[in-house]
Amino acid sequence: MIIDHNVRCRTKSRASRHIKKMLSKTRLSLILLIAVILASAIMLNHASAQIPTPVPTFTPMPTMTPHPMATARFFHCSCSGPGYPVAWSGTVQAQNYFQASQQASGQCNGYVDRLPVSPEIPMRAGPIFPTPLPLQLSQCSSCACN
Repeated sequence: MIIDHNVRCRTKSRASRHIKKMLSKTRLSLILLIAVILASAIMLNHASAQIPTPVPTFTPMPTMTPHPMATARFFHCSCSGPGYPVAWSGTVQAQNYFQASQQASGQCNGYVDRLPVSPEIPMRAGPIFPTPLPLQLSQCSSCACN
């Protein structure tokens, strides 16, 4: 068999070019793969630096502590209104002076409301002129406690 040296060289050079081409593509894909892996590793390192690591802290547990409770005291109060004598005087039980005054005012109003009403005085005959209603001042508007 006679082999032409030129044909053999051409075939060899084609095959070697093809192999070189494949190797260059493989190298390129390997280089790209390594670059992607390195880039993702760098991104992971940057991402973990942005997320703070939780530091364990001790939280105090709520405990049942006694709260100071205001105890009710007895107050002696008297209530009157402007132009009225003392309408009510008595003892109330409250936690402070303000509440005692409020309770005394309520007790006084209840007492005054229970009093009998005086009989109605008849009006005289004649023309009736509209008159403004008088200012209703409560007999229990001012209560003092001690």
